[in-house]
Amino acid sequence: MFKIIIIAFYLILFAFGNSLAQIYAMPSSVINYPGASATLPFVAIEPYIINIQGVNDTINLYGSSRTFDYSGNVPFINQGTGYSDPAMMQAWDTAFASSFLPPLSGDFNLPGYLITNAGFPGRIEKHLIGVAPTNMTRYNAGNGTTAGCPRSKILSYAVPPLTHVKWELELSFGNADGTNDWILHHTGTNQVLFWQLKSNSQGNPAISANVDTDDQDSTKLMIYFAQRTGGAPNATVIGEIHGLQRHAMIPIVIEAFLDERLTSNGGMGLFQAWVNGTLVSEVSGPTLVFGTNPHWWDFGVYNWSNTAPYPYTMSIFFKTAKMFVFPITTAGIAETIISESFKAYPNPTSEKIIIEISQIYSQSAFSLSDINGHVLIEQVLNSIRTTIDISNLHSGVYFIKVQNQKTFEVNKIIIK
Repeated sequence: MFKIIIIAFYLILFAFGNSLAQIYAMPSSVINYPGASATLPFVAIEPYIINIQGVNDTINLYGSSRTFDYSGNVPFINQGTGYSDPAMMQAWDTAFASSFLPPLSGDFNLPGYLITNAGFPGRIEKHLIGVAPTNMTRYNAGNGTTAGCPRSKILSYAVPPLTHVKWELELSFGNADGTNDWILHHTGTNQVLFWQLKSNSQGNPAISANVDTDDQDSTKLMIYFAQRTGGAPNATVIGEIHGLQRHAMIPIVIEAFLDERLTSNGGMGLFQAWVNGTLVSEVSGPTLVFGTNPHWWDFGVYNWSNTAPYPYTMSIFFKTAKMFVFPITTAGIAETIISESFKAYPNPTSEKIIIEISQIYSQSAFSLSDINGHVLIEQVLNSIRTTIDISNLHSGVYFIKVQNQKTFEVNKIIIK
């Protein structure tokens, strides 16, 4: 599935070192969810309605809220609701699958309503490393195939588009206990995806995090991020870091504005990733794939570069694995939007927007769209200063775009 990444990774030289300078500020969420918080993991609450390409889609949570915290110290069964927070577990074990009536079939997917605090014994379960509780995700040597490849994963419920989200991960590739040691293979022969943002609208994930033996030091590991969005035919490596230790906890922070739209269509997608406190990836543009299916995130062991049965055990231990969804905030929104080509004010506003452009071009134009991407106002800019009437619009978050034959810019504006 990801074979093209090998081509992109080994045949194309990217200008990524182990450190980048942050360029972009993360856009604010434009849809509010009751369970959104900048400090607490996201809680999806029924009715859980997300927006996919301008269409509201109600996600079935099966009678309970679901918390997006799958850290090692958090039981699989939520102590407050009595329901499992993971939507599904994937692993291979025919004996475990046969213990259910009817037996688990196909790829041995364990749905949320069958999950217990025991997890998927021997493959996905709670495991202490020293005194630290973790979620162990393990593929045992010689096991069969789960969806075509060696894998053991925990899957979330759907994530909400048009929001600012953050994942906090802390994980160890293997543990030096004689059973779960991470074996170093030749670079490119044992590539393991350990986190992804995925939709059934596309075979490849929108964005993924992968680990491999370091191509600069065969005693170490490297992590690289890959992306396939915006109709791209192939996945592309968008950042990497080298010199990582196996059998040691590695902190990873991933932030994104979830948006499938191209920037030219008003999209605000942005992806940033830090490993060991170092920014290793920052890419603007779509962060979701284009399609009508919702996205979820999952984590664990997914050895996409091999097929099962595979002769080596692979274990990843997640001390932390949780996702945050930030609420809408007006803090930091400028009263006057100032860019190189135009100025817009007041912001927030209730009756009018004044647009001032630095120079009149033959194709200067203004448009205003809602959060679903629907264009509500379009107007040619024939003068340096233009007043736009917005008194008939409902209060909320909107996006203004000013463009000419040379460039375009998109900014957010609040209508009271």
